[in-house]
Amino acid sequence: MIRLTQILTENIDRSKLRVKTATIGGLLVYMLYYDTKKIGALRLKPRGSDYRVHGVVVYDRWRGQGFGTGLYKFAIRKLAQDAKKLYSDYTRSAEATNIWNRLVADGLAEKNPDGTYVSVI
Repeated sequence: MIRLTQILTENIDRSKLRVKTATIGGLLVYMLYYDTKKIGALRLKPRGSDYRVHGVVVYDRWRGQGFGTGLYKFAIRKLAQDAKKLYSDYTRSAEATNIWNRLVADGLAEKNPDGTYVSVI
């Protein structure tokens, strides 16, 4: 049996995905849109010359389709262009921890001894 999220993922027109960047209240925010609909956002707090995840949201209808992971990967690659790193928050949801573990498996991050994560590209 195919799950609904698998069907939705296959039917997504990737050419309609856009990321908008803004600075809001001192946070760097990457907002993900599908056509004109906001899917979610990743908010980053400055940490010296780097950034730490301050919060992430993917709206219910879009969850389970890889958009959260995509936001993290986008942020890591975008920050790396300026030689900046992305650090995880000290406390994370189970979903965020799963994303960071995927990033480690993909060679984009590593886990620190204190249990936090940091991008490595």
